[in-house]
Amino acid sequence: MTDYWFEQASKSLKQIFRQQAEARQACLAKPLGSLGELEKVAVLLAAMQSTARPAIDPVHITVFAADHGVIDEGISSSHEKLTRERIRIFSRGGAAISILARTQGARFELVNVGARGQLEPMQGVLNRVVRQGTASFVDQVAMQEDECFKAMAIGRDRVDAAWESGCRLWLAGDIGSGATSSAAALTAACLGLKAEQVCGAGSGLDEDVLALKVARVAEALRYHQITSATPPLKVLQSLGGLEIAAQVGGFIRCAQLGLPAMVDGVVGSAAALLAVRTQPAVRQWLIFSHVSAEPAHEPLLAAMAARPLLNLNIRLGEGSGAAIALGVLRQACLLHNDMATVEEMEWDWAE
Repeated sequence: MTDYWFEQASKSLKQIFRQQAEARQACLAKPLGSLGELEKVAVLLAAMQSTARPAIDPVHITVFAADHGVIDEGISSSHEKLTRERIRIFSRGGAAISILARTQGARFELVNVGARGQLEPMQGVLNRVVRQGTASFVDQVAMQEDECFKAMAIGRDRVDAAWESGCRLWLAGDIGSGATSSAAALTAACLGLKAEQVCGAGSGLDEDVLALKVARVAEALRYHQITSATPPLKVLQSLGGLEIAAQVGGFIRCAQLGLPAMVDGVVGSAAALLAVRTQPAVRQWLIFSHVSAEPAHEPLLAAMAARPLLNLNIRLGEGSGAAIALGVLRQACLLHNDMATVEEMEWDWAE
């Protein structure tokens, strides 16, 4: 019997704490609005965390690893062996996100939900393999319904574990060959865009591979015939990946628990859109970290009315852009909480 846990209601933001945080911003020793988005995100976190004094620590970072069968179509610059080697680098602490997690003082874990090939036991790597890579979505569904739900449940369980450890902000990341192709296909299918609009310049591919990627994504869109009436989880099963499904489950669970979640790049944003379309209230629990160089990313952000904190043209994945944005988020909280108030000064900003 299928457990439809993802249909359970999300928590609501506590507007009284938003109002308290806004009142504090109004009396800080600075012109109102002078810190721009830092003020807004501090107020948002206050509403999310039910406190007038928000904080992001402890942060928990979960990176999900999986490969996509679409790489067999020759449309990726990476290969399945690269995913396994990257997992090994993660285990040794040498990946970009590993370094950023240490720098930010964040708890970190990597969860293998679907990398191709066998992997030896490694420190810091949880093996929760649903299947070794998805099928090519060009002319078949990427995964079956039960596989999709299993991956979503893994994301849910990792959020539960983070929540039980006292986490105040969950950050999701991903690695895997073919992931951006899946994200592009999902974006096009969900937003009614053409393949060339989501697979253009900025992806880092040479012209021949890029042309093939556009052709294969277009072919997949014709094959699956997804419309606005297609259920979002059906779209996920058709075109998505196991690491994307895990993030969908994670974002939904964060909203159910009332835990703020930080979204990384184009793959994470594709997962976020599917989570929001499954449970619209999920949107209020998401903080978008950055806009990447991937062409599908800006349409995804626009569809969710998202205002990312950074724009650094990062397209590494791993949660790296989001981990960098943690510094901005932490500073926003410190300024909100620790800045002097007008009452503590003789000068009146209104004069």
